[in-house]
Amino acid sequence: MKKGQVETVGLVIIVILLLLIGLVVLIFSSRNKVDSSEDLFLTMKANNLVNSILHVDVGNSNFEQKVIDCCAGVDELSCRDMEDVISSGMALIDEKMTFSVICIGGELKSFGDCEFGLNSVRLKLPSEDIFYATICRK
Repeated sequence: MKKGQVETVGLVIIVILLLLIGLVVLIFSSRNKVDSSEDLFLTMKANNLVNSILHVDVGNSNFEQKVIDCCAGVDELSCRDMEDVISSGMALIDEKMTFSVICIGGELKSFGDCEFGLNSVRLKLPSEDIFYATICRK
């Protein structure tokens, strides 16, 4: 082979290697986009569930007031009502979830079976208590 032919073959090999590397990078980057869109969907789902539960009527008040009363220690019935609403809501959901309340005193009350996952927005109630949900990936 002549010197020019060897250089051309070397250049072709380099181009083929660059194309293969680019193809591998493209495959891995497209996989991450699928995961992030699923994460976005699950986060939106958790946000919608938190907003929905906060507006549920419980007896003569709403769920938000039950959370506030439970954290303030007004009565044990508020805590049971809050737990009942969350349990009945979770029975309708096909995802593993945990609903959590962080009371102003720092006490954490959690209901559900999802330890690690995607969190909803943490909603601060008028009493400064915080309510949020965690939804597990499938």
